[in-house]
Amino acid sequence: MFVEYTFNKVCHLNAPVQQKLEPTALAGKRLRLEKLKSVIPDAGMSKQEILGWTQRIEQEDEDDEHAPDFDWMTLEKDWSGFLLFAQHQILSSSTKRRIAFINGRLVPLAMRGDLSMSQTMDIFGLVRMTLPRYVDNPSREAVMHLSEVLVRRDELRGREGGELDASKMGVAEQIIGWLNVEATRISQSPASVASLQISVLFSWACNLYSLIVKLTPGYQATPVWGKLSASIALLLDSILDTSSPAKPALRKRSTVQARRTVLSSPESIPKLAELGILLKIYVDIVLSSKVVVPPHILAAYDGFVENAISQENHESKILPVIEKMLLRSPEICLPTFTAFYTHYKQSLRDEELKRLLTPILSGTKSTNGTVRSGVIDLWLAITPLIISESGFKFSVDNILTPVLTGKTNGVDHRQALFKLIQHIPTGP
Repeated sequence: MFVEYTFNKVCHLNAPVQQKLEPTALAGKRLRLEKLKSVIPDAGMSKQEILGWTQRIEQEDEDDEHAPDFDWMTLEKDWSGFLLFAQHQILSSSTKRRIAFINGRLVPLAMRGDLSMSQTMDIFGLVRMTLPRYVDNPSREAVMHLSEVLVRRDELRGREGGELDASKMGVAEQIIGWLNVEATRISQSPASVASLQISVLFSWACNLYSLIVKLTPGYQATPVWGKLSASIALLLDSILDTSSPAKPALRKRSTVQARRTVLSSPESIPKLAELGILLKIYVDIVLSSKVVVPPHILAAYDGFVENAISQENHESKILPVIEKMLLRSPEICLPTFTAFYTHYKQSLRDEELKRLLTPILSGTKSTNGTVRSGVIDLWLAITPLIISESGFKFSVDNILTPVLTGKTNGVDHRQALFKLIQHIPTGP
């Protein structure tokens, strides 16, 4: 009975006869109600919830019925009026309507319209409005495409493939500046911003990075490129931050996107290394991975490890992660760390060696054969980096102590210890 009452209320069937809806409008109401009923079943809904539901339906209908119109012939003279009209369309509750407006009106205007820098940024301002509002992928993809068009057109001004008689205005630089401000603000308190919103902003930054490095050779030498790279790193860190409510699937998707973004421009990797951004990505994504990293991804970082990782980087950024991961999930991370030390070119200080040997010796006690063989392979990669006599002596003493004192856990443990000894050179 209450559902029927609700249907009558939505369709205004309780109003006087002269105020009843026309058949077409009534049919539209019925279709809309059926659609919502399919999304939110009436079973279990309270009377208050259904009344609130009907109020939202009526509000949407009112918004649609009073949607403003715009005379496109007056676009040049009435830019402010156009922006109001465009804002209403792009924030429409109808996904179909807003996507059609973006692709059918805004994209062509961004591609061919005679827009000033101010007007171009006004259109990007419309894009910014969607950041906390759009929840569906088609709408997000539409505004991302619109942003691409704005940047692409400006980057190609005065060049082949673009407007040869025009000069670049600096659209990308303005967008990057805004991105950097937002990324910095979010990084200061990631938990206070919706994780999906951070993810969308991160996707915008990654997409802009890939687009610019392809369109504009030498962009890596500009100061603003450093801001863009820093923004990507800050947003990724905000998503992966332990205080962030981001779900595991979102974290994984973001790490994959970051890796693809970096690898989309291999020639940019040395510059990223200089900025410390690639180190952060390598530590947060590769070394801290909770799944086995594929060999081709490890190989992609070989040159970076050989040429860019300093002793200070190793001691302050990398070694703490290695210690933590060897305790948590050695069977997953051992191949990654073995690949790292195979290509790492700096010698190991005695203190660093001690920090590595402790979890390696712990791994020899494991009942998991994969872990035991993994720590042996890791030790084989590490031994060429030991250069001090004190380091060799410390290693031999600590490896033999369980055997000499009879404190081994069995045959497997003793075999693993003897294999470690076999890999120690006779001296520095």
